[in-house]
Amino acid sequence: MTRRQLTALLACWLTALAALAATTAAGLEGLGASYWELQPRRHWEDLHIAVGLYTHGLFPASSNAIEKFRDEAGVQRVRERNKDMARTATELRPWEFWRTVTDRYAQRRGLPRVVPRFDDSGRPLLLGLGFRLLGGIAPFLLPWLGFLLAAPLLLWVGFELASAGRPLAAALLLLLLGGSAYLAGVLRLAYAPTGFYTLAILGLVAVATWAALGVPTTRGLVVRSLLAGAVVALTLLCRGSVGLVVPAFAIALALAGARLGGKRQRDRFLWAGLALLLAALPLVATNWGVARLVRHTLDTVGLRTLPPQRHAVWFGVWTGLGDFDREKGYVWLDQAASRAAVRHGGTPLLPDNYDEDNERILRDLVLADVAEDPGWFAGILARRVWATATQQKLWPWPPLGGRSITASTTENEGGIDAYYTLTPHLDVFGFGARTVEAPMALLALPAGLLLLVALVRPSLRPDALALLLVAAGALALPVAITTGSAPETQAFGLVHLLGLALLLDRLAAGRGPRYSSPRVT
Repeated sequence: MTRRQLTALLACWLTALAALAATTAAGLEGLGASYWELQPRRHWEDLHIAVGLYTHGLFPASSNAIEKFRDEAGVQRVRERNKDMARTATELRPWEFWRTVTDRYAQRRGLPRVVPRFDDSGRPLLLGLGFRLLGGIAPFLLPWLGFLLAAPLLLWVGFELASAGRPLAAALLLLLLGGSAYLAGVLRLAYAPTGFYTLAILGLVAVATWAALGVPTTRGLVVRSLLAGAVVALTLLCRGSVGLVVPAFAIALALAGARLGGKRQRDRFLWAGLALLLAALPLVATNWGVARLVRHTLDTVGLRTLPPQRHAVWFGVWTGLGDFDREKGYVWLDQAASRAAVRHGGTPLLPDNYDEDNERILRDLVLADVAEDPGWFAGILARRVWATATQQKLWPWPPLGGRSITASTTENEGGIDAYYTLTPHLDVFGFGARTVEAPMALLALPAGLLLLVALVRPSLRPDALALLLVAAGALALPVAITTGSAPETQAFGLVHLLGLALLLDRLAAGRGPRYSSPRVT
């Protein structure tokens, strides 16, 4: 990479960060004075678990609690029982994520209570570590965590593309991601930490680009493997669904190792194995550190065990079948899964209630239906692949039809449409509060076109391979679990944006002077 290309890359990266920050800030400012009343349960839980880590060094523990209330319109919401944060954060603006407030929590006597939350707890852990780094409790750090992690990932993605001889693709992809209202929205989303799943896909873009387009070296393999492992470790801790993306990371790293090994099969296996071993180290270290912290907490408060700090698996599989099932009674609705578990001897599903029997019951119900009617399940999988790869839910375009999504037509789909309101859609771009919606069909076309042309143009096959590696990771969750989780399903859009950037780069290269060979990294 030349000095000029590096300067251009940094300029595009800073521009992308400025756009992403402006859109994030505008989204938070848009909530106005009612910011604290509009926050969901997970926001308050994450915030107060982070406070417990900061004030007492315990995790997961909280010195506050949340309670339900109804606002002036009669809508049921949640808030902190002791309104410490709402009282002390009144002078801060939502974009001032680095500013801290008076520590009222440390003034309370006694140890905080351990939180038996049945959900992924990596986000409050990172938030609490952020409080320690800042030296105080920062009320608005939580919606900016995703942005702060995205910043180095965006630079990594741009660096890999530019180093592999795709500087135009690097610039285009950075600008597209920076202007993505979806990316800004999912990273700041308080409802659930789905932004960390999207960050995992972004990390996969960097790894896949290097594995397919770059020139692997020993040093490069070591550095990228450790970086990939760190991305997986952090995002998996925050969002359990990242586990479904791990095989794609492994394939990309193994491919890079095999390329480094040359023609000898034994060397290819050895280098691939080394890449996977190095990538596993951050994950092992992270799990050990978290387990040690939790054990210290339990010993301090006199408890022996905690429920698993992760989201229920088979609960998600059962409700997830509601995206395309029309025969067997599956519904994308928490209460429907709860009723199914109770009917078969389980207990009601609640945010703070973990019952191993419920997981077993829902698993047995799903597997029984799959074994009885495999064709029904295969049909659902096929429809999920098509829906995710084409993003068909987003094909309506307001200038032509007045709508932005294809509306659900059956009650069986439950609240899937509501999940598409959690973030701006994948086809929305802008800066700050100003946005424009692009036709989803045009965004999806270039990736498919690149793959088709690669069948007859060998020079495009490395680009197609990079695209397929990312697609494999981004398809895993929607196909294996559900397309109903709209923010995670839309993360497949990173494949479309990468395909658009790579195709335009190749078209430009075909009309101009050839790029020099990629730098060995």
